[in-house]
Amino acid sequence: HALSLPESTATAPLVYDLLEGDPEAQQNVKEPQRLLRHTSDVEAMVKEQGDIKPYVDPVLKASRRHYIAFCRRMHSAGLCCPTTTCKEVVGIFFVWKKDRVKMRVILDARRTNRLFRPSPPVSLVTAEGFANIAVDGDGGSDSEGAAALAGEFALAIADVQNAFHYLKIGIDYGQYFCYPYQVTAREMGLVGTTLN
Repeated sequence: HALSLPESTATAPLVYDLLEGDPEAQQNVKEPQRLLRHTSDVEAMVKEQGDIKPYVDPVLKASRRHYIAFCRRMHSAGLCCPTTTCKEVVGIFFVWKKDRVKMRVILDARRTNRLFRPSPPVSLVTAEGFANIAVDGDGGSDSEGAAALAGEFALAIADVQNAFHYLKIGIDYGQYFCYPYQVTAREMGLVGTTLN
């Protein structure tokens, strides 16, 4: 099946760079260990909740050929990079997008999530909030907004295709999101490549 992925993330920004002006947030992105739970807390969670076995798509699990093809596709788009340091593994599976033409890649990062402290809350507008947005003005006033509505205007797409694939987390965080099965440089076509 066709996957919903960008051809390349070469021009995608690092999350670190987007946090310019917030030194603490940049430091947290640069040093993931600052956000990790204490080892004893993770051990207590495992004891209480049990171990988590990441879910892996049955085809990737059963077919080395399909798994390598998937890994090569992700690598060629810049969505993964080789490392010899794996701090945690994620599962990989796929779900159909609304159009049922392409499939979305989903990472089962429950094990990784358990290692990190909860993130601070984020306030986002809900669908109901968007629906309740009103624009004042009838086009007859001198306000800038009303003047803009009196003339022609364009409508913009409010969804960015593959939006989450256009943000890079870097190798420091990437080591907490390693794919479930190791690969060789030969399988990946990376013989002679320097890692990390």
